[in-house]
Amino acid sequence: MLTDIIMTSTSRLLAGVALATFAPPAFAQEAPPAAATTLTTPDTGGGADDTIVVTGVRGGQARTVADSPVPIDVISRRELQATGRTGLKEILGNIVPSLTMPALGGGGTSASVKPIAIRGLSGDYLLVLVNGKRRHTTSLINNLSRISGGSTPVDIDLIPTNAVGRIEVLRDGAAAQYGSDAVSGVINIILDDAPKGGRFSITGGQQYSKGAPLLQTDLSYGTALGEGGFFRAAVEAKYHDRADSSADAVPRILPLVNGQPDPREATLDHVYAGGYGRSNRDKMINGSYNAELPVGDTLRLYSFSTLSYVTSGTRAARISPPPPALVAKPTPTA
Repeated sequence: MLTDIIMTSTSRLLAGVALATFAPPAFAQEAPPAAATTLTTPDTGGGADDTIVVTGVRGGQARTVADSPVPIDVISRRELQATGRTGLKEILGNIVPSLTMPALGGGGTSASVKPIAIRGLSGDYLLVLVNGKRRHTTSLINNLSRISGGSTPVDIDLIPTNAVGRIEVLRDGAAAQYGSDAVSGVINIILDDAPKGGRFSITGGQQYSKGAPLLQTDLSYGTALGEGGFFRAAVEAKYHDRADSSADAVPRILPLVNGQPDPREATLDHVYAGGYGRSNRDKMINGSYNAELPVGDTLRLYSFSTLSYVTSGTRAARISPPPPALVAKPTPTA
């Protein structure tokens, strides 16, 4: 009897193995996107039914290229415009979560540079390409900030936003292929190559308090060049006033007397500018062109360039020295 049971169990096991061996392969199929799905489990006697609500399904047209060995985000021009932001730095920071927008600290002209970074590394470790060609870095050194001190990253805000056709973001290191400046990733900005048509837009805004008005105008136009070629130009003008959220300091030159202002402050004829020193980009004009002309079946002539004019205003809180008559002098001794 025991022998029969063992043989029967063995036969069932072998049959199960055979079925598992010759079973046809099953492939996962991507489900269509759904806004919400509710699944109700059967009652197990434990009380009310358990409800599972799925609020989102990954599907449709994903931005990330899934069949690539490294994560690549391809961002179209429509996605860039849909953000409503101005400048490529703010646009990419709003779309790509792994991008950070570090600011060059300190004063002077270095505060006007708008770099980007990936995964919190310095902007020097992010390679920026334009049409697959290496973009030059800024000539302003970050010498006044402890974060990314000594760095000279790429200022991507010098590229007109309406001149961009799409942006490819490689969110992984590619130093083996591009060099040490691609440790954190690569951003490839592809300029618009539409041979016909133009675009014009005006963007404006202001903070609820403390000012900082913004006005940006964009214009681009393209035309056909020869047979199969194109020439497209773009210009961008932006005015962004500074925002000062700090309170005005007390216009005091002389030290306090028993916690109260010195009475001589009222007699001082001094010039005072309240608030703190501030530095920000005020006016910027960016221009670019992108051209290509086929020569024969295997040769193409291409050319592209950008040109920028930036005015950065700086103001520091300042006071004049007190009159010499009010400066304490040592009492002469006999």
